[in-house]
Order: sequence, then structure tokens, then C-alpha cells
Amino acid sequence: MVFIKNIQAIAINLVSYAGCYAIQDTFQASFKDPENIYRPSVRYWLPDASVSTDVLKNDLEDLARIGMGGFELVPFYLYGLPAGGQTPTDVGPKNLPLVQVDLITADIQVILWNVYGYGTPAYKQVFNAALQAAQDQQLLMSFALGANQGQGSPAKMESTGLAKELVGLICILFRRNLDLPLDHPPSEASISSFMHPTVARIDQKLIAVIAARIERVVESTYLIVSADYLLPVNNTYLEEKSLVDITSNVIDGKLSFQPPHTGDWQIMAFYERYTNQRSCSGALNPDSIIGNGSWIVDHFSDAGAKVTTDFIDQNILDRSNQKALAKFGQYAWEDSMEMIAAAWWTPDFLSEFKARRGYDFTKYLPFIYNGENFWGQLSANDDYRTTLNELYQRYIGHMQDWSHRKGLKFSNQPAYNLPLDMAADIPLIDTPETESLGFPTLDQLRQFTGSAHISNKKIISSETGALTRGASAYSQSMPALLATINMQLLAGINEFVLHGSPYSGDYAGTTWPGYTPFFYTVTDMHSKCQPAWNTYKSSMDYVARNSMISRLGTAKIDLAFLTSANAFTFPLLDTSSLASAGYSYEYIGPTNLNLESSTIQNKVLSPDGPAFRALVIDGAGSLPYDTVSQLEDYAKLGFPIIFLKSVPTSVSGVCLSPSCDAKAFQTRLNKLVAQYPKTIKISPSLDTLPQALSTLGVKPRVVFTDDSWFHTMWKSGADSSADYIYFWNPNSATETSLSVEFSETRYPYKVDTWTGTYSPIIKYKRDGSTISMAMALNGNASTIIAFPIDKTFHGQRSPSLSVTDSSENVLAFGNEDESITAQAVGDGSITLSNGKVVHIQAKVPMASTLETWNVTIEDWHPTSDLSSTHTEITNHTILNSKIKPWTEYNLPNVSGIGHYTTVFSLSSPNAKLSLGTIQHTVKVSLNDRELPPIDLFNPIIDISAYSRIGKNQLQIDVSTTLFNAVKSRGSTIMTTGVPASQANALLSENTTSVEYGLLGPIVDFDLGQTTAATKLKAKVITGHDIYDTTGSTKVIDEVVTVKQLLGPLAQADVPILRCVGLNYAKHIKEAGRTPPPFPFIFFKPATCVTDHNADVVIPKICQDDQADYEGEFCLVMGRDAKDVSEADALSYVAAYTCGNDISSRKLQRDPALAGRIPQWGFSKGFDTFAPLGPCLVSSALIHDPSKLKLKTIVDGETRQEEGVADLLFGCAYLISYLSTGTTLQKGSVIMTGTPGDSLSASTNTNLNVIAQGADVANCHAAVDSCARAFESWRATLSDARRTLLLRLAELLRCKSAEILQIIEEEIHATSKWAHINLEESILMIQEAAALVTSSSLAGSMPSSQDPEAQALIFVEPLGVILGIAPWNSPLILGFRACLTPIAAGNTVILKGSELSPRIHYFIASLFREAGFPPGVCNFILHRDVDAANVFEEIIERHEVRKCNFTGSTPVGRHIASKAAMALKPCLMELGGKNFAVVFEDADVEKAAELVCEGAFLNNGQICMSTDTVLVAQSIFTEFRQALLSIIQDARQAPEITPLITARAAARVRHLVANAVSSGATAHTIFGFSNSSTEMTNGPPSRPLAEVPATIIEGVRPNMDISTQEAFGPLLCLMPIESPEEAIKIINACKYGLSSSIHTRSHYRALLLSKKLKVSATHVNGSTVHDESTLPHGGYVIEADFCDGVRPRCSGCEGLDFECIYVNPASASNAIVGKEYLSDLEERLRVVEQDVTALKAKQNKPQQHPRFEEELGEGSREQRDGSHLQTRNLHSEEVEVNSDELQDSLGQENAADGMGAMVFSAEEDCGFFGNTCQFG
Repeated sequence: MVFIKNIQAIAINLVSYAGCYAIQDTFQASFKDPENIYRPSVRYWLPDASVSTDVLKNDLEDLARIGMGGFELVPFYLYGLPAGGQTPTDVGPKNLPLVQVDLITADIQVILWNVYGYGTPAYKQVFNAALQAAQDQQLLMSFALGANQGQGSPAKMESTGLAKELVGLICILFRRNLDLPLDHPPSEASISSFMHPTVARIDQKLIAVIAARIERVVESTYLIVSADYLLPVNNTYLEEKSLVDITSNVIDGKLSFQPPHTGDWQIMAFYERYTNQRSCSGALNPDSIIGNGSWIVDHFSDAGAKVTTDFIDQNILDRSNQKALAKFGQYAWEDSMEMIAAAWWTPDFLSEFKARRGYDFTKYLPFIYNGENFWGQLSANDDYRTTLNELYQRYIGHMQDWSHRKGLKFSNQPAYNLPLDMAADIPLIDTPETESLGFPTLDQLRQFTGSAHISNKKIISSETGALTRGASAYSQSMPALLATINMQLLAGINEFVLHGSPYSGDYAGTTWPGYTPFFYTVTDMHSKCQPAWNTYKSSMDYVARNSMISRLGTAKIDLAFLTSANAFTFPLLDTSSLASAGYSYEYIGPTNLNLESSTIQNKVLSPDGPAFRALVIDGAGSLPYDTVSQLEDYAKLGFPIIFLKSVPTSVSGVCLSPSCDAKAFQTRLNKLVAQYPKTIKISPSLDTLPQALSTLGVKPRVVFTDDSWFHTMWKSGADSSADYIYFWNPNSATETSLSVEFSETRYPYKVDTWTGTYSPIIKYKRDGSTISMAMALNGNASTIIAFPIDKTFHGQRSPSLSVTDSSENVLAFGNEDESITAQAVGDGSITLSNGKVVHIQAKVPMASTLETWNVTIEDWHPTSDLSSTHTEITNHTILNSKIKPWTEYNLPNVSGIGHYTTVFSLSSPNAKLSLGTIQHTVKVSLNDRELPPIDLFNPIIDISAYSRIGKNQLQIDVSTTLFNAVKSRGSTIMTTGVPASQANALLSENTTSVEYGLLGPIVDFDLGQTTAATKLKAKVITGHDIYDTTGSTKVIDEVVTVKQLLGPLAQADVPILRCVGLNYAKHIKEAGRTPPPFPFIFFKPATCVTDHNADVVIPKICQDDQADYEGEFCLVMGRDAKDVSEADALSYVAAYTCGNDISSRKLQRDPALAGRIPQWGFSKGFDTFAPLGPCLVSSALIHDPSKLKLKTIVDGETRQEEGVADLLFGCAYLISYLSTGTTLQKGSVIMTGTPGDSLSASTNTNLNVIAQGADVANCHAAVDSCARAFESWRATLSDARRTLLLRLAELLRCKSAEILQIIEEEIHATSKWAHINLEESILMIQEAAALVTSSSLAGSMPSSQDPEAQALIFVEPLGVILGIAPWNSPLILGFRACLTPIAAGNTVILKGSELSPRIHYFIASLFREAGFPPGVCNFILHRDVDAANVFEEIIERHEVRKCNFTGSTPVGRHIASKAAMALKPCLMELGGKNFAVVFEDADVEKAAELVCEGAFLNNGQICMSTDTVLVAQSIFTEFRQALLSIIQDARQAPEITPLITARAAARVRHLVANAVSSGATAHTIFGFSNSSTEMTNGPPSRPLAEVPATIIEGVRPNMDISTQEAFGPLLCLMPIESPEEAIKIINACKYGLSSSIHTRSHYRALLLSKKLKVSATHVNGSTVHDESTLPHGGYVIEADFCDGVRPRCSGCEGLDFECIYVNPASASNAIVGKEYLSDLEERLRVVEQDVTALKAKQNKPQQHPRFEEELGEGSREQRDGSHLQTRNLHSEEVEVNSDELQDSLGQENAADGMGAMVFSAEEDCGFFGNTCQFG
């Protein structure tokens, strides 16, 4: 929803300072509008050189317009036409007809690549056009070093400088001579990837033949090649000392070899050859080297680099474009190295290896040869990797030198995909580039940026936004993209290249929305085809400002992890303990310690760079031998070093003497630890690392003072004037609030990168040199705090004073005109740093929701010519609508822009606007003025400068991605002939549509409800032991979409469950229990364990309504624990989860079944009686479980909610206690106990409130309390009772706002229904106060037969009354259960409904607050399963004299039967099925309004609600239209909220579905679908309890709805031929509570009412009407009953009372109450004969009925008359099966949806005992 919250700006104090200086702030100006060097650029993809240069120039002009700073020109060529694809045909001109073909496997119709290939004159023309456009738009241009994205160049096949590989042939020698021909190459290994395959080799060179003895073969089989040798299939282990180079034994291509020792020997021959792999295909029939495509070049030599640069010099660059390129060019750039080789190689590798490593590598070749080509091959010997990397540096060195000669910089993604040393390469590159696809996590990014920071790289680039898993083109939202950028900024990335932007013109075989690189599989296409395109600029400005700040100064990092891992394998470390302690960290490699910048000063590493405060080394890894010397030097200078777990034991590479001594390596490291104990420590784990750092005095630059934390990065010396600190919230789901501390004496400023402004932070505390402040960030959001040198910073000046504390009503602070200002939403106070407390007053209206909008949706879609990339827009307009997803406007396949407009009024211009969740981009205008850019992560805007008092016009424009529009046309949309749905299954028509539009806030996600449609992403865990700590079970980077969420624990994972009973302190106190001295323990076997969403199997022995839930917080032990201390206990916990301790209550506690000792173990130990889940939360993420909250929801209703901190015995204590002398096995689950049900009531002993969950003992306590109070209360003077009641009414009026909110929240009531409850309750209390001193309680003096005697009748209170109140009219019926008995001197036990506990508790607490003595009104709640026991125990107490009940008829029957057995009278109001009759002379429009009101008020959940309207046939069509017009008009439609429970809604939907399936027709309220699926299953994306207002036509007797009370927003519409038909239908119904008759003839209505078996008839009014002074009762199977606070004796004495309520003459409404008076017909005849006489008495209140004579053509006012209510006393014998009581009490009734035991007190003489005294 969209909210408006009024605020009030208040000046707090004047703060003077020395003076102001007007200086020109050029930085601030550029920060507002950053230069292009800071702005993001985009990868601009060209399909080939056939493109229109005019379109290209327009595309680049568009990039500049929306805030891009540059572009990378990428001659894409269909991503080079990768493996399995066919080369393009040489036919055609442009714009070939569309031909749908299979993906990759068929010919793709494209343009002539002989003419338009990479490096052709046509390409050079396109290159120059792009360069000219860059000059025209002042953009920075970079270009790829080759077709596709680099890696290769056009060249003659197998020419010098092209890529080579090492391949091998392996055979097994069986202890004999071998004469084996070796002059043929091995067969080609199969390749399955998205890259080009290798092609047939011509040149092959034998490099070496190696022999070695086989040590062992692991599960190996052999493929027989000949009688002399076999080819191995599986792993073979060789003896290293047996390795021998036998290359010299090869003569004329034949090998002769005699093994020198016994045993099996393996022969390995190695060949050098060209990979012959293309990076880009050429033409089908190439006519030149250029036409033949590009070949991968050798990336380990200068020669390979020279192939690329020479081609560019000869074919693309010339003098003229080089001059422009030097001015507007930025980078010569190469993407990730997507190449394949059996083993990476270059011709001079062996000679270079020997020169660099000092030994011959030839005989070690077997250890690098893998035998199969594959991408990303990483297994390599350390020395091989080091050497290969050094040779790779020759390649990048040439590329960089060449770039510099052209006036450019060089950028690439170093080492990507190859077994190289990324950390060693990054320092050598002008601008190293990472990417979000291969580096998706913060730790992976930090393994890239660490090496860049220590080498003082000022710019670190990232290819940002590419996603493949679970993604598609046209699906990426702006918040998702910016979330990635925020994370990268935190890692130190400060240049962003968005992936990417396609050429937007027409292209062969391509439809709307245009050319789509990667065949729709990769995000995303940032171009003008996107509806959001024109709103990109604010987000691009945001990125630019962040980049600008990030390039100022130097990143300062607390810790460096030293790792020697391969470039593309990352150590998976859980660093949350470091982050929560405030430490920032990065990863560096051993070679980084050799940099000139890697010096130690003042105990920090690289003081002019990241200034690492400590070095952390994983003992499980290896280290280069020379690194030990560096560590020794560092230790001498006092630089802290920490080894994780142990010192390393392995030397990287081959350790050969004399340069390397493995034994000395270990000795020196151990000596280092022993020699420098104050500098070097060993930390057992990452969790203990913060403690080790603290011991060494290593403090974080930022400290978090509670359990929450953000990731941080400190930029020091920024722009020579300030330090900047980045904060990023990694929790993507929720907002995080925390407190943070800095060691700072400077003044803090907030940097707003959305608006480009700086502002001083006002609220903080300063303690010496420490500053502390509160912070809050939404998920994935970031912020920047600056500490400038001077108080004045970019035109802003920080006040000398700060605010140190403030009340919650004060929202924000600022400074203006030398004053601190505050924004407040109510009265409050603030405390200043000088100790002064300032009290503020702010009277502002409550926040309001903007409900009604006019919506225009731009539908972006293709034109009728699908081959055109032009977008056509169709508008859809919806007026007067609530905010809904577009799918609910029946626009599921629409993408575009939504324009939302509304008008709202303000009494003050100071206000904030809250937009909720922004899905993509947004633009807001208020009163025709566009607001500043909106923070997409926190879309709350101060609109004070734009709003005005009175009416304000608001417009919100929200854009969407193109996903819905593309996926809905997935089979016809294509790129180069490949349909979108064929390329990416996500873009098929049956994929679920994204919910587009202005959506409002997102509610908490219920993980347990995960389905395939949820699209929940999860990482894959490999391994078999979920409790493993060795690393064999681990989380890998593979991400999958969850289709079904299974339980987190299987029975095999859990040896036993230990359960704790009676462990929540509040629950113990409220239940009146005594806290146990030690935990109360019982056990469940592992067979109880089942999935969170699995069915619970209840055995027959438990199937008599005794199974009960207990939601509990659970601990899962991660390792064995015995005699564990409380301090160490939580370290044994692997994870936390939720569980349900299901119990069989009777077997547990009923003495008849369990005996005297409760059977806890047996009753709780059945199979499936412990569902666990839905997930495990690692204990590493929850450092203090006491801060969690447990909530139990049953059927959509919250039944339990309590903080874990309320545990009597906390988690750590339980583990310590349970492990005493006992081994808690790994996997054991501890269920910690269950809190009390529902809302905890007050524990005030005067009120004697007992919480839900009250057992028999509690109920007896309540009765005892009432009985004690009764004697004094009955003797209380009537004046005192009246005073208390009047005070109660006044108190209720004072607390109206509170109770109105509770009613609306708890029962989903509308504001109207809540106000009705409030106002009627106040009148009822006032009437009860009047009753106290009325004659009704005065008794009487009847005459006696004895003239000497006088009979006296006293009216005495009965005693304790049990009142059972329902939820549907909770305030009225709750008070009605108490007021009259208490007014008359009785005491009351109010049993509240479990569906409205807060409201009924409010009533009870109000009596206490008004001053009623303790025990006069006691309050209980109990669980459903305890209902029978509780009621029987209370009703059988002799002190309890009567009960009254309001609720369903079946439950009422059972209550009456039990009360009858105890000889206790009952007062009941039960169900109702109410009819309205509309005759032909009725005011149709007025009748339709009243019928709608009667049917749909409170969603039809009123006993008097109209179920059926019977309409005269002659006006049926007119009335039907009037009725439908009301419900289907957004302005008139009744307000519908969710029903009380999802179960109630399901019952109502069943009634509709049953009727529709039987032939009826249903019409629903505006905004809902009429589909049978929606009406049966509930509307999609709505609360399960929401049911639309529905009118049903064609109802027949065989339908459920014709006989069952609807008790929901349903109305049956039926025609009738005559009044007799109406009488027949109504009297056939078994209910008889209320009815209404609509006619202009009151006489006719009165005659008809006499014939209806209904207690109350309303003439020209709604069936829903009641007043405290009127009788209220039922007929037929309704119990005889009258209510109201006026005492009567009709229920017990058989007296008839009649009340006629007459409305003013102007109203067309009259209540007709009836008691079935025997002389009614006679009096009607009197009325006919003497109308004049009756009119004369009309103004006298509470007399006999008055009626107007039916008038002819008179005015409506003349025709309207009285509203009569008559009443019939009726009794009926009903058979009651007492055995059914257990099944009915406490259960929600399936017929009417009302809550169980819904007790309500109805006033009746039964509250008073009649005592006769004769004198």
C-alpha cells in the first residue's frame, strides 16, 4: 500500500558558530552530476557489421541521455557461434525472411560474414561510426580485442602465435618389451560446452615419452587396444621415484623400452599441437582469412598477443581513428578466457620452466595432463601453475604496452577460467576487471579486490549484471541490479560495465523486442526496448556518485587472508563471526607480499594502501618456501599474524634442495609461533578468530555493539578532506537496525548518493574519542558516512551540539538556519549532548493509506509486423481502484508503465510518502512537480516541499521489465531464427507471470509454503553427513530452484528428541503454576520425526479429539556433548529450527486413561508426532537465540507468540543440564517448551485474569474468586454500582481509538463495524447504569388472599453467571455477557473467544480500570481441546447459577444439554438464516441499498445478516440490476475484508461452489473474478480468508446454501410470484431470527409479519438492527430468549412483552418486533377502523404500535411509517446426544463459521432469583 504520514518540523535550539565562508565547492557540483569517467558504461553488442550506423549512433545517443558514461564495443557475432552451431550462410541480403529453426542445430539465417565479418572494411566503418558517436556524445569508448569478446583473431590456421595444447597417449606395459608405434595422435576427447569445438589437427609434435611404475589402480578397468597394451579408464597412481624420460628411445616413431624393475609400468607419450579452436565462426564459404573467422591465440607468449594486435593495426586502426581513439577511447579490453585445452601449453614452456624453477619438468608432465579437454580445467602442479602464470604475464604485458602506445589503457579479466594466479596478475593490469557472474559473493569479490588494493589500484572494474541460472533476458529488475552493485561497491569495485546493451535495429531472423545476445539466456538487455529506459538516469546517477566516492582516497581493510588457491577456486569460509565483530577483510596471494607497497610501518601491512592490521593464514593450505622469510621479517616488526587451526605443513610446488628444505619449512614456522607469542597466534577456528585478534590488540575500525552487523569498507584520505565509510546490509529479506561505534573525533555526515547531497548527522553520542550512533538499512541497501576534517563540509556545517537520545515519536533530525530541527509524529522529547532535555509537541493526524487510484497501464508489445523491432503501446485504464498487481486487472501478460494518480488532503504540508516495495523503477510527481530521485531500497520521501494544505494531486509512474510480454509470446519471438521459449524454458507461455505494478510492502515470506512457483533459490550441499566439520560436506556454488521443500532432518539424522515441559515463565505465571526448580524432561523417539509439511498420522487410540499442537523452538546438536559448561554450551549447537510437539492430551493427563501419573512419553511418542522445519538455521547466524521470537499459526491464526528470552531455562542452561553425566549425541534435538496460547492476558491479581490454555484448576480458581466477590458486590449500594457503570462508559469512550484499532486488526473488521460496536456498547453500558436504580429491580407487593398478611416479592441476584461471548460482534456481545448481571448484583466469568482474545481481554481489563472490585468480572480463555472439561467443571459448580451463550445451534444444543443435567438455566442466541422480501411497490433503489447493507456488513458475519432476498417477479429484473450495480461499482461496493479464519472462508467458498456446480450463477464484487476456480479456491495473491461479496441466482432446494446459514458475504437472489410463496419459503427454514419487508404499505407488511415464523421483522429496513432498549430473540429451533438491558420475565414467567420502534416520518424504516400476540388480528382491525385515533397518540414513546393509513399518490414521507418488531414465545423439545459434546465444544462450527464456545450474556430475568416473603 501507499501511505501518507504527517510529520511536524520543529526547531529545537539555536547553535551559534564563529562564521560562514562562501567558497566555491567544485566537488559538490560534480558530485551532483558526476563526469563520465565515474558513470557506468555498458557492453554494447553488435550482431555483426551489417548494422545501420544511423541506428548505432542513435543507440549511443540514448546511452548518454540516460546517464551512461561510456560503452564497450563488442562485435558479438552471435557469441562467436559456439559449439554445435552451424556457420552462417552466404546467401542473402539483409532482412532475410523469418525462418523458425531448432536452437543451434540448424542453419541460422544471418548476413554475409565474408562481407560483414570482424575486421572487414564494413566492420571498420562501424568501428569509426561508434568512435564518432562517442565524440559527439562525449562518451568513453572501449573495444574488445577481437570478435566476440576477445581471445582470438583472424589468422591462417595453425600459424605462429595461435593457441597450443599438450595431449597425451597412455598405455600399460605388462613386464615385457614394448615395440609400440607412436606416430599417430590420440583420438579427440569429446567436448560439451558453449564454446567452439576444436577441429582436425595438421601439425603434431612429439614432446616427450615418460615411463613410470604403477603403484596402484583404484577401481580401474581397462579398455583392450591390442594384445600389448591397455588404456586405463580410472585413476592410476604412479611411483614418483620411478619416473623416467625415455624420449630418446623413440627412433623413427617407434619406442623400444625394457622396464628396469619388476611390476606393471605405464607409458605416456605427449604431443604438442594447435588447439585449432575458433573464438568466432566465419562464413560458410570463406573467401579470405577474415572470412574464415577468428582462432584462439596463444595466451602464454608475446607471439600470441601480437597476432591480435597486428591484425587490429592492419585492419581496423589507422592514423585518423587512432587520434580520436586517444582522446575518447578508454580501454582495449579482453573478456574472460573461454578456451579449452587438454593441458595449457606454449612452445617454449619446458625451457622457460627450467630457467624459472631450476629443474626439468619433462618427467612430471603426467601430473598435469588430464586426458580430456574441458573448460575451466584447474588441476595443476603448483610449479606448473606458477610458470604458466608468469608466461601469461608476457601476454598481458604485450597487450598493455600496445594499449599505451595507442593512448589507451588495458583492461581484462585476469586468469579467469584458467589455472593461473589471479592475485599475481591483478597488480600488472591498468584496470583489472571482475564480474558478477563468476564472482557472485562478497568473499569471491574480496579475493579479487584484495590484490588490487595492496597494489594501489585506484580503479577496479566489474562486468555487472549477468545472470544465467534461473534467469532470462528481459527479467532483471533495477533493485536487483543495484543490489549487486552495492555489494561490489562494498568490496571496493568502483567502475561498472553493465551487461549489456544490444543493437536496437532490425536484424535477420529477429523479431520484437530486438536482437538478443546469448539467445535469451543471460541478463540483461539495457536498451530503449525496456519500458523503464527513460527512468534509468536516477539509478545511473546513483551508481556514478558511489563510484566517485569510492575512487577517493584509499581503502583501509582490517585483515588480510593469505591464500594460494587457484585463480578460480575460492576458499569457502564462514566469516560471519568476523563481520559481526566489525572486522573488514580481503584475500591476497603470496606474490602480493613481494610488491613494493607490501611494507610494514607502525605494525600495519601496506601502510599507504589497505593498511592491513593483521594477516590470517589457513593452516590447511600450502605456502611458498620464500614466504616464511617474509613472515619472519613481519613478526620482527610486530605485525600480527594468526594461523587458523595450525601452521601450514605443505610447501607450494616441488621442494628441491638447496633452495628449499621442507623440514626446515616446518621448523621455522613452529619457531616463529614460539618466538613471538605477542605477535603470532593460532586460532582454533574462524569463530575464535575475533578473540585471537583482540588478544593481539587488533581492533576493527568499525565496532557493532549488538548482535546485528553490516559489512563495511573504510576509505581514508578521500579528496584530502574526509574519510568515507561504506555500509552494506547483506540480509536481502529484512531491514536491520543496529548501533555502531567509531574511534573518531571528527563530525559525522551522511552522504546521500541518490540525491547527491551531504547532510550532518545530528543524532549520535560522543564519549572522548569514540562516536556511537544508531543505523538502519533495508536488505541489500548501502549507505555512506563521512568524517570530514572540518565541521563545514561541502556547504553544510555540523552543529556543535548533537542529539544523544529521543523518544520514538521523533523520526529524524536536520539542521537549518543554525538550528537543529526535528521531524515528529507526536509529542516527545530529545536529549542534547549538553544534557539539556527539550520537550516537543507535535499534533499531527494519523498515517493514512491512499486507497483509491485511477490507473493507466501502458501495454508495451510488438506491432502486427513481428519482424519489426518497433514497440507499439496500448493503454488500459482502470478507475477508482485499489492498488493491485496487474494480474488482478486481468493483465497477466502485460509489461510496460503504470501511471497511478490519486488526490489526498493534508491539514499540514509536512508529510512523508511511503511507497512500499519498488519492483523496478519509479518516478513520483506531486502537484505537477517531479520529486527528487527515489531510494529504491527505502522508498520513503519527505514531500513537505512539494505538498500543500488541502487537496494534493499525486502521480506515481512505475515501470516493469519486459518479462511478461516476452514470455507470453515465447514461441513466436526469436533472435536469428531461434524462438525465445526454445532457447530458455522460462520464456514459455506457461511460465507464471510476474506480479507487476505498484505493489506496496512485501509481507514476510513463509518458507514452509515453498512450491515450484515460488522460485526459491538454494545452493547445493555435497556430502552425506550434515553435521560434518571436516569439510567433506560443504556448500558449493551451484544454485538451483527449489521445486519442493523437504524436511531438514530425517529420522536417521536424529538419535533422540529431548523435550522440556513448562518452560515459558509467563505461561507458568498465567496458568497459576509453580515454576519447577529444574527442567521437566520427557523424550520422543526418532520415529516421531517427520517433514514440516507431511501429514501427521493420528493413531486410532488418539482419534477422539485429543491430538494437540505445541509449537516449540528447537536446538539441533552438532557434536557429542557431555558435562558441558553453560559458557560453552551453544558452541555445540549446529542449527536451530521449529518443531511441533504433538500430544495426545487424554492419554497424557486424563486419569481414566493415564492413571494418576501423566503419561508424557507415550502420549507424545507416536510416529510423525514431531514435525520439524521447514529449515535449519545455522548457529553461526544466530549468536544469541534468546533474541528470537516463536510464533505458532494454526489455520491462518496466530495461536502462540512469545520471545525465546521468556524461557525459564535458557538454551545454554538446557544443554549444560542435559549433558550432565549424559552424552547428548550429535543430531539430538532439544525441544525447549511451548508458550501459552494466543495473547497473554494481564497477570494483575485483582482482575484475576487467566490466560488461554486455562485448565480445570484455573477455572475453579475463577469460580472461587467470583463466589467470594459476590457476597460483597450484591450488598453494594445501587448508586455505587451505577457510578461505576457510568465510569465504565466514559472510560470506553476515552479508549475508543485503542479498541477501534484492536477490533479492526483482530477480526478483520471494517472501520464502520468497529464504530458500531463501540457506539452501541457505550449506549448499552449507559442503559445498564439506568437499570440499576430503575423500578425493574425494586420488586413488588402483590395482593394476598389473607387480608391480614402482605406478600413481598424481592428481586435478588442469582450469584455467579457464566457468560460465553462470540467474536463476530465482540465488543457488543462481550459487554452484553457481563453488564446486566453485574448491574443487578451478580458476578460474572467472561469466557472470551479464542478468535478475539484481545477484545474480550480489553473488556475485562476495562472493568478493573473503572474500579470494579476484584472478582466481579473474571476472564478466562482456554484451548479448543479443553472446552468440554472447562465447561462441565464450571457449570457443575453450585456457585454458578446460570450461563448464557451466543453462537451456533449445534454447539448451543450441547451446552443446553449439559446445563440441563446440572439443573442450570441457559439463555441462548443461536444461528439465523434471514430473509428480505421486496414487493412490487417498494422503493427499488433504497431496498437494494438496505439489502446490501444487511447482507455484507461485517462480511455477513452477523446472526441477523440477510441470507436471501425474495423479489416480486414483476420488478425482479429492475431490482437485480440495482443490486448488481451496487456491488460492481467501485464507489458503492461494500467494503470486504478477510473472514475470521481461512477455514471459515473455505466453508463459504464451498457453499458458492456447490451452488454453481448445481446450476446457480454467481456475481462478485468489483475487482474479483467470477471464475469458479477463484470462488472455490480463493482469489490468487489474496489472503486465504478473503471472500468476495457474492450474489447467487438460481438457488434451488437441493443446494447447501438454501438450508445452511451462510455467515459470510453471500446473498441469494430469488424471484417470487406471490406473498404466499414468500411465506412458504421463509417458514420452511429451520432458523427464525430476523427478516425485512420492503413495501410502501405498512399494513400489508404487518399482515405478512404475522404469518412469518420469525422473531423480528423490519419494515423498509435492514435485517441487521438492534438496540439496547429493544428485545432480541429467535424462533423455531432458536432458544426462547429476549435481551437488552431492560429486565423482563418473558423467558421464565410466560409473560408477553411487545416493543414497537417508530422511526421519524421522513425515514423509510420501521422495526417490527413481534411476540405472536394472540389478539394481533383484532388489534389490526382496530387500526384499520381508527387510524386517526392512533395518529393522535403517535408521539408518545413505548406505546402500542402506530401506523399510517396507506396513502395513494402522496409523498414518500407521507407513505412511510412505523417499523414494527413482534415476538413469538416458542419452545421445542430437542433430542441431544451427550456423547457429541466432546466433538462440538470448542470447535469452530462448520455451519456458520463462528468460534467455539462463543459465550454471550443476554439480559433476562434468569439473572434474578424471585424470593417471596409473607409478613
